[in-house]
Amino acid sequence: MINIDIKQDERGCIRKCNVEGHSFLAKPGTDILCAGVTVLLRTIHRVLYVDKGVGFKGSDPESGKMSFTLKWIPEVKINRMQGISDYLVRGLKDLEAEYPERLKVIIA
Repeated sequence: MINIDIKQDERGCIRKCNVEGHSFLAKPGTDILCAGVTVLLRTIHRVLYVDKGVGFKGSDPESGKMSFTLKWIPEVKINRMQGISDYLVRGLKDLEAEYPERLKVIIA
């Protein structure tokens, strides 16, 4: 099971994201659910990492684990961050709806 815990602020911006686990839907390298989750998370991770205008800290220590935190978001970046957050949450929740026994997404 892939467990994803996302904390959002009052404006809907992601402030923390922790991911752990594997779906075990198929063997490594052929698992469509792991691939979908990985593409969404790695892309968001990379977008935030290269944006020097936000206080981003991320970690990808091993297969099946990833986390990131946004310590600060300048006011001029709020709309952008809301869009990024909506995109990630929608994509993950859609995957969770298709694979509820393999993916759990908690938004707080």
